[in-house]
Amino acid sequence: MTAALRYEWRRLLTLRSTYWLIAVSVVIAATLSSLIAWGFSGLDIASEGAGFVLAAIATQGAGAGFAPLLIAYVMSIFGILTFGHEYRHGMIRATLTAVPSRLAVFAAKALLTAAVAGGTALLCTALGLVAARIFFADMAMAGDDLVQILLGVTLYTAMFALVGLALAAIFRNQVVAIVAVLLFPLIGEAIIRLVLIIPDAFNDIQDAAGYLPFDAGAQMFTFLDLNQALQIFGFQPQGPVGGGVTFGVFTAVLLLIAALLFVRRDA
Repeated sequence: MTAALRYEWRRLLTLRSTYWLIAVSVVIAATLSSLIAWGFSGLDIASEGAGFVLAAIATQGAGAGFAPLLIAYVMSIFGILTFGHEYRHGMIRATLTAVPSRLAVFAAKALLTAAVAGGTALLCTALGLVAARIFFADMAMAGDDLVQILLGVTLYTAMFALVGLALAAIFRNQVVAIVAVLLFPLIGEAIIRLVLIIPDAFNDIQDAAGYLPFDAGAQMFTFLDLNQALQIFGFQPQGPVGGGVTFGVFTAVLLLIAALLFVRRDA
């Protein structure tokens, strides 16, 4: 396992995409967090709620329902390329020659993907907190709200990246994996949620909308979003813990399927 981790770490360090994707995440976080903080600077944050404002700034709007957590999507592409590069260029054979244990190779890729994605998310969130401090010098940055934001964004981004890795291993095609990881969370879940919530015909099963994995996972760092409006239809979203568990189970199932296929299939 140690050899697999060293091999994968060295491989990641030699790929330009690793640095580009981390840089893109940092630029997105710094830019959007600063713009949102500047936009809120003219408002009375007491009326909006300090937790809501802090979440909006630190998560680039995602924690307040303004936008998806873009850095998670960027890191999902990082996860996809962890396997995608190898299959696209036929390097998976060289990897398995150097490290014959397939389970060790898969585990090393998963561990380092989660570590890099989670570390990048933590850095991006910290940049958002710096922007919040610059524009709101008196804002309290401690307590449960801060812990939820930091932990929620880090775990969500790490799991999102692992979903990308699993899809790339399952499909063995990075283009298909990228399309899947972008379209389903952004469009597929929104359509399914509306179909389940709005028509009266689905009242008996509308609670299933709360188990849509990506939306459930986002509850780990969300302070206010469309959920308040959706509650008029009787829909009650999951809380941070329940949503995190749902997304975690979804991620684990995909990783299990990917690992089994990776072990059983030819390179």
